[in-house]
Formats: sequence, structure tokens, C-alpha cells
Amino acid sequence: MSERDHSKSFSCCLIGGDTLLTQCGEQLLDSGHTIVRVITDAPPVIAWARGHTIEVIPAAADYAQILQTLEFDYLFAITHLALIPDAAVNAPRKGAINFHDGPLPNYAGLNTPMWALLNGETAYGITWHVMAEGIDTGDILLSEPVTITHEDSAVSLNTKCFTAALESFPRLLDAIVCDTLAPQPQDLEKRQYFGRADHPERLCILDWGKPAKELERFVRALNTGRYENPLGTPKIFIGETPYIVGAGQIRTDLTSMAPGSIIEAGQQGVTIACGQDAFEITQLTTLQGEQKLVGDLQLAVGTALNPPAELLEVDSKSIGKQENFWLRRLNRAEAISLPYRSSSGKTDIESKAQQRAITIPEALSSFTPHAIAGAFIGFLSRVTGNEEVCVAFSGGKLSERALAAPSLLKNFGVDHFAVDYADFTKDQVNKIADRIAQHLNRQPWLGDLIARQPNLRANNMFASEGILPLLVSVGANTAKDPVAELTLQVT
Repeated sequence: MSERDHSKSFSCCLIGGDTLLTQCGEQLLDSGHTIVRVITDAPPVIAWARGHTIEVIPAAADYAQILQTLEFDYLFAITHLALIPDAAVNAPRKGAINFHDGPLPNYAGLNTPMWALLNGETAYGITWHVMAEGIDTGDILLSEPVTITHEDSAVSLNTKCFTAALESFPRLLDAIVCDTLAPQPQDLEKRQYFGRADHPERLCILDWGKPAKELERFVRALNTGRYENPLGTPKIFIGETPYIVGAGQIRTDLTSMAPGSIIEAGQQGVTIACGQDAFEITQLTTLQGEQKLVGDLQLAVGTALNPPAELLEVDSKSIGKQENFWLRRLNRAEAISLPYRSSSGKTDIESKAQQRAITIPEALSSFTPHAIAGAFIGFLSRVTGNEEVCVAFSGGKLSERALAAPSLLKNFGVDHFAVDYADFTKDQVNKIADRIAQHLNRQPWLGDLIARQPNLRANNMFASEGILPLLVSVGANTAKDPVAELTLQVT
């Protein structure tokens, strides 16, 4: 349809959270179509919609119910990563269409560009498809090929996919207005699905027994630049300390040694022998995302960089299943302002730490350790004047499971607790206690999550020295508690 031919225009709603939505939205408006609502929680998308006087529905709201009250032709889901309710899919008069950043049916689900790189694909693509029952199972309306080169990273491949989406979207619109859409059913026998819980094996620790070209590709596949990384960071161990590999290159010009051995070490990089050829690491960071100069590590030729064997037995998938749960809470974390607080470094806090035994009042003598922790949170609410208190806590299965990989897994959780401190009852205490008990029965989270999430890197609660403002430790904790300015240990 030409830019001036508006006789076949249609109405639509958009749902998503990235700039691709706004750019496709501009194409819709330029072609004379009407955008009735935009469903999003992303500030840039909200600003764009309001700039065009388009009403916004929060994605966290019951938007399906709202859509059912509206008259519109199509729903376009563009970079919306959550499941869309059937009621929303069925709300438009003519259909619901989804953008998927991978070729279907081979790469359905989440983070598929990264998985394609990990799998060594050279041919890829994006898909516009009908939304149907099941995730990414609907008929294909339009696909656009994308070529993967030996230099592509997760960042560059995502950029290529967005470009392919923008270039193919006008053809999709033309097919809609000209009534030439030809939906093609997927061959679901070829379907591969990648879920939120799927993560690379070995906690993303490099396997020196593999060829260097595979390790170099692995590093590129997990390189998301300044953006969120949902899968993991490539890691090596120097002694007992893990580091994130930011960049590297294949070396074919060096004499071979046993896989995992340092062949060459200098100020700008360290080269390690692999199953075939060697891999030179040129960029390292800590698990908090801080740059580390390779030359400062004083690495010696011949040193073996093998990870502790027990780390390789940790089930990445079980950790991955819990990651989104913890991420939602970590993203909301904020340091509590304690009375008489003084700022000190980690070493100073550890050296000057004082322990004081507290006699439990008789009124609390029947309380469980979790309930005492709940009562303490109520006390914090009162002394700080906050109706919501952010607290870190450790103990239980959470801390016990973190012992499987103490250098990689965090043995504490974080959450916000709403408190009515003006009328703090035993019922409130028990609700908080039950919630803490449930949290402490979960899997731990990977420490590199801080480096993988820009919001967490910017949060002073997760500073490089790893000092928490406040920790509640419940039960006989066999793992060493993280350092905190104030710790309440309830046994």
C-alpha cells in the first residue's frame, strides 16, 4: 500500500517493550493505520505512545479484559516476552500476529539468537506468525532470512534480526491490506523449543578440552554488550576465583600443551591450550562486571586453569528455573537506611565486627526462628518509618545448596516485605515467616547475574565489595554468611 493510499487502513493494538515496537508503530502510522492502544511497561515505549497521543495500557494490568471491550482489527506482539492470555489473542476482529526473532519451527521460545550462535548455525532468520495455542506454534505469515558470520555476537545478531523485522514489516502490512496473506502451517516435528530455564551446561565454565574455535564462538554467543544477558557469562577459574571472559581470539601459532595450561601470558592477554589450537583471552571482568587487567593477575606459563571439579556437577537447569524469581526481587532491592549507620569497607567491617547475644522476650519464646525474623522485620519497619522493608536473608536449603559452588552461587535471597507497623499483629509475623521459609527452600542464584543485568550493576546494594546493609540469617547455617553491616542470626 502506498503511503497516501489509506482506503484500506485497519486498526490495531500493539504489545511489547522494545524500540522495535516503536519503529514498527511509526510504519503503521505512516501507512495510515490506526493504533488504538499500546500495552507496555517500558518507559521509552510509553513516551513514544504518549507523543502520538495513543493511550497506554500497563502490561502488568489485566489488559486482556480491557482489549475485549475495544473494537480493533489486529493485535501485533512485537518484542513481548511474556505469555499473552487467550482472551487478548481472541480480542481483535481479524487476528493476532507475533514477531519472533528466530526461524520457526527450528528455534521457538526465548533467547533464540544466542542459542543459534551456541549451536554453530550459519543460516538464521526471523518470523511473523499467527498467534495460536502454544508458544510460537501458529501458522507462518512471513519469514526473512538472516546470515550468521564467524564474527557475530549476540549483540550483532540481535541487531540483524531487528533490521530484518523492520525490512519485512512493510511487506506484512501490504499482504494484510491486499488480502494476500498465505498462512503456512509449521512442521512441528522439527520444532525445537528453548525455555526461560534453559541455560548452557557447566554454569558456562569454559571447557578447555574443546577446540578453540568452539570456545571463541561460545564467548561471542554470550556477549550481549551493555544489554541484559538472560543466559549466562563465559567463565574461567584462576585458582579458586572465577572471572568472566569478555573477549578472545583463536591462536594457531603456538606450541601445544595440555588443555587448560597457560601457553603465553602478558599484559594484554593470556593464552590457554585447548583440545585443538589455543584461545587467547583479551578481556576479563569480575562477577560484578568490573574490568580486570589480565597483566595484573601475574599468571605463569604452565599453570593449569582447571575449575574445581564439583562445580561441573551443578544442575544448570534447576538454577535457571529459579533465576527469574530472584531477578524480579533483586531488581527491586534497595538498601535499608539504618539508624546510626556509618560507611565502612568490607575489611573494616569484618575486622571490627562485634557479636552480641540477645535474650528473646518471653512473649516471643514460642516463636520459630522464621517468626522471630518476621518480628524483627516489623521492628525495622517501625524504626525506619517504612511500610515496606527490603531485607536480605540466608539459611535453609538456599544456603546449603549454594555450597555446591560457593564461588559462583549466592547463598542469600532478597525481598520486600510490606508491614503495617501501626498494627503489627502475630498474623502479620506468621505471614512474613512463611514467606521467608518458602524463599529459603529455593535454589540459589548465580553471582554473575549482577554483571548480566545493568540494573543490578547500578544498585549500590550489590557493590563490588559485596557488603549488604542488612542480613537476617535463619537457623544453623553451615555456609559462611555474606558480609553485612548488621546481621541478625536466629538459631
